[in-house]
Parts: sequence; structure tokens; C-alpha cells
Amino acid sequence: NALLAFNLFIKPKLFSELKHFVSSELMVDDEELLKYYGKMRTNAHRIGEWGNGHLASALYLGLSAHDHSCKPDAHIRFRGSTAFLRSPIVGQMYSDKLTVMYDNEYMYLPTKQR
Repeated sequence: NALLAFNLFIKPKLFSELKHFVSSELMVDDEELLKYYGKMRTNAHRIGEWGNGHLASALYLGLSAHDHSCKPDAHIRFRGSTAFLRSPIVGQMYSDKLTVMYDNEYMYLPTKQR
């Protein structure tokens, strides 16, 4: 059960971090928190350049509008905290139909394990 796993493992750490930023009056119930956490985990991008490792994860609203693909036609590059969407196709114009890989952490696992 996702809610049970969330309550046992994720919620305590998440709440300990959130209490520094959100007052108790604004805190949502468990199901809402799980929903927001799931959306954040699904749409967040790993910040870092190839060879430099994973620095952090961040939610970029513009980038999260792009669909995921394991064989994307665009990729994301970072300069500091600024994200750039790039296509390897010379002359490719921007389109909201360009796909990106959301998280390459599982890229080398067999498809069944992803």
C-alpha cells in the first residue's frame, strides 16, 4: 500500500524538513501530502552535468510540461540552477511536443525493473 509505505518511511523525514518552511496551519493532510510528493517526484529533474554527478532535484514547471521518453528527442542541460532544453537535431525549433528523459537514474536497468 503506497500510503502505508509513505507514512512509515517518507513522511517523517518530509515533515521534519517541511516544518522549517510551512506553518502548521498550512500543512495538508496525509493523502494531499502524498499526492503532492508523488507529483514532485514524478516531475522533478536531476540537476547536474554528465560526469559531475547528481547535485539535487528540482521542479521546473516549464520542463515538466514535456512528456517523458526513454529515447527523448531533446535533453536538459544546466548552467547553475538554470535549465536549458536542447535538441541534438540542428535547426530544431522549440515545440511542446519535444520529449525529455525525466530521470536517468534507472536508465541502465532492464526495462522490466524500470
